[in-house]
Amino acid sequence: GGGGGGGGARVAGGVVGMEGWGDWSAAAMLALCGAELSVLLCEAALQERSVVLVARSPLGLTSAAEGLLHCLAPLQWAGGYLPVLPDCLADMLHAPVPLLFGVVSADPEADAARMSEEHRDLVVAAVGGEAAGGERVFFPPDPPLLPL
Repeated sequence: GGGGGGGGARVAGGVVGMEGWGDWSAAAMLALCGAELSVLLCEAALQERSVVLVARSPLGLTSAAEGLLHCLAPLQWAGGYLPVLPDCLADMLHAPVPLLFGVVSADPEADAARMSEEHRDLVVAAVGGEAAGGERVFFPPDPPLLPL
């Protein structure tokens, strides 16, 4: 019996067999990004800023993006989410809503720096590189203060 919907059996935490995915992805994000960069990315996501992760591997992107979402719990990300953004959808980086996207790159550090110059409103981070945590994340400039 039971309605014929797709997918696996559901439990309180999600699909059976997926209970540990969030913990694993959070650990993977820490391994790929380090503690400093992970905290900076969580801060940006909690501020509903658009975040773009740049890495060599789609698996690294997906792990870091899922780990970031898991670290926001009990809050849930309500913005756009594509852990691996296809090249044909690159225009979505101009979306006026918060987004969390991943971009595959052969040179994550250089491409993250280039993207931060082209897209001044995005938080762009190179994931899984060799630079220190704070040197791999590019924040947009602070908006001007309004006079009181």
